[in-house]
Amino acid sequence: MIYLRRTMAPRPFDATGPTEPTRNTASSLARWRFVSLAILSSLFLGIASILGANGEPLAPMRAAATTAQDLQPRRAPAAETTLHVTGWAWKTRSGVPVIEGFVRNPSQRHYRYVQVIFTLYNKHGVQVGSALANVNHLEAAGTWKFQALALAEGVRTARLQEITGF
Repeated sequence: MIYLRRTMAPRPFDATGPTEPTRNTASSLARWRFVSLAILSSLFLGIASILGANGEPLAPMRAAATTAQDLQPRRAPAAETTLHVTGWAWKTRSGVPVIEGFVRNPSQRHYRYVQVIFTLYNKHGVQVGSALANVNHLEAAGTWKFQALALAEGVRTARLQEITGF
């Protein structure tokens, strides 16, 4: 839809100079209605966000627990993983160092996701990065051959950091 703006015809110049254009009261009234509607809508939404869905005020937040037991870090229960890295070695593929090895799942459990993480060190023993490999759907009693790219500069050694599966 195309809206055309109404313009006033130019008035002739007189000796006193150009005249001021008259205000278009219809457009001013429309702007005023729009601004009023926007303010009322914002006010309504603000009140609605303060009140709950049933019209009652939301419950105040509870104070944080301060007992020593509550301040202790909570650990997730240890997941019993039966995954084992049966061996790994350094290889070079197209000039890039790669850690290759096998993960064995001796259990009867099917894992939807398995990941191995290696920490990479330089010749001075300083950590310079990490390498990881992952796979989806490791079958029960299955074996996975992994390849983890060691893309950090100056890598000399690696250590198996973590194996996870769920």
